[in-house]
Amino acid sequence: MSGISNSGMKPMEPKKLLVGVILTTLIICTITFIFVEGVEYKVGVVITATIVIAFTIKSIIHEKKDNKKAKFLAEDIESGAYFLTQEWQAKYIDYKMKHPFSKVNAKSMKADLYKRYRTKTDLFFLLLFLLFIVVGVINLVEKHELKYILAIFVFTIMFVYILNGYTGKVVRKFLARDIDYDALENSYLNGIMLRYEHNGIVLGTTHLHIYTDDNIYAIDYRIIEDLTRTVVRQKNYEDSLYVGSDYKHFLTVHMRMPSGDYTTREVELNEFQLQMVIDEYNKSHNTLSYSRKGDTVESYDNMVVS
Repeated sequence: MSGISNSGMKPMEPKKLLVGVILTTLIICTITFIFVEGVEYKVGVVITATIVIAFTIKSIIHEKKDNKKAKFLAEDIESGAYFLTQEWQAKYIDYKMKHPFSKVNAKSMKADLYKRYRTKTDLFFLLLFLLFIVVGVINLVEKHELKYILAIFVFTIMFVYILNGYTGKVVRKFLARDIDYDALENSYLNGIMLRYEHNGIVLGTTHLHIYTDDNIYAIDYRIIEDLTRTVVRQKNYEDSLYVGSDYKHFLTVHMRMPSGDYTTREVELNEFQLQMVIDEYNKSHNTLSYSRKGDTVESYDNMVVS
């Protein structure tokens, strides 16, 4: 199954926006013509008002065209036709060849996960805030002013916040749970991986491993009912004017817990990575080291570790 949904707050309905812009420009033009002398100023206001109205109309037309395209795209995605076109298939095959799954090259799962949460950007800001703190302390010793105490306090909070992420707060939280670490590590290290921005997914031998900015999941294949895609259209506005759309692709893992409860987990990937994961899962999940067919799950431990 596939789906598409819209995201992003629209500041104002197109008709209301256009009426509001026209009324505002008319009021400004009227005030200018009554109270401002000089033909050049009046002409300038009229030209500016005309440009504003023209850009507003252009934005509204742009949004309507994109909405129409998005409607047809949604229908093709939900039916699966979008992914069966020769153009998409050619791009998909080319992407798979250039960006295949990679092996997890690490001595331990813990070491690899810690590495995933350490970015050069975070390190840069850690050093920057540390420098600010040192400079603040030096100035405080010399001048004893309140502003330096406040600056040190603020930069220390920011330093500790980033340090918490850089040193793997999410990983520590995950490892602190009651998990069978050896079993999860064996699955993780023998799996195949894809990475997208700050997210990653590992198709392990017994678990599907996912990490995001905020969470780490280890999902036992035996409770996975299906993998589907969700496509979210993000509308972008600048000063209430529509400027375009971005599409985000999410892999949704559908699970039936041993208790009978239904739940899901999501991770953002690009559209080709998402298809690679679905294809690989469909190809291999029935040929694991244990059979899923007829398998009764008696233990509640380590079904979903998050």
